[in-house]
Amino acid sequence: MQRTRLFTDADNTLWDTNSVFAAAQVGLLRDIETEVRSTAPEGSDGGLAFVRRIDQRIASSHPDHLRYPSVLLATTIAQVLAGQDPEQAVDDACGGDDLTKRFARAVAQYERRLRATPTLRDGVQEGLADLRRSNVPVTVLTEASLDRCAALIEAHDLSRFVSGVHSVRKDAGAYRALREHADEARLVMVGDQLDRDVDAAKRAGFLTIYFPGGFVPSWNRCSSVTADHEIQRFDEILSLLHR
Repeated sequence: MQRTRLFTDADNTLWDTNSVFAAAQVGLLRDIETEVRSTAPEGSDGGLAFVRRIDQRIASSHPDHLRYPSVLLATTIAQVLAGQDPEQAVDDACGGDDLTKRFARAVAQYERRLRATPTLRDGVQEGLADLRRSNVPVTVLTEASLDRCAALIEAHDLSRFVSGVHSVRKDAGAYRALREHADEARLVMVGDQLDRDVDAAKRAGFLTIYFPGGFVPSWNRCSSVTADHEIQRFDEILSLLHR
């Protein structure tokens, strides 16, 4: 096999972060509903779609994208429940100190729920073990906290399979920088997001593998980006590299 280094996304690729966020977001909605004494249209998902629409509106306009401050989600939910237009509510999301203080307990609970340990996705343990036996170094790339990512790798006993962990903003420039420091002839990126894990890596000359998860941001739903390969389990990767 050609000398290869594999880079992998962490959230929703190695582990199911989406399920943790879904539970936390529905929990936040319940807490805000109790506080403002108003309820969202619930549906069969407990109100998750209602929260996700607000979440995606904020992330689309905020400079920190999906890493925007949690208090913005809480205050925007409250404003929409009070009858404000969602677009306007996002524009007014900061809401001032009064709203921030009012929902401080709900936000603290939400952030506590987000710290729950997510379960591994299908084939991750087996796939990483296969790659190690085949002498393919694996580096984890995350846009989240480096400490949080490293702690989850340790919690799932994956450290022996991973040669490095980096927290980077995943754009084509970041992938080009990784390429400049790699000795391997072939660099591979696997992830669940078409923009940051596939398109950006592909533009930097990586072989790309799409591992779709449970969460697709609104801005990726109509994307024309295609990966070189698509998998349904992480342990399908090694067979692709042998082709």
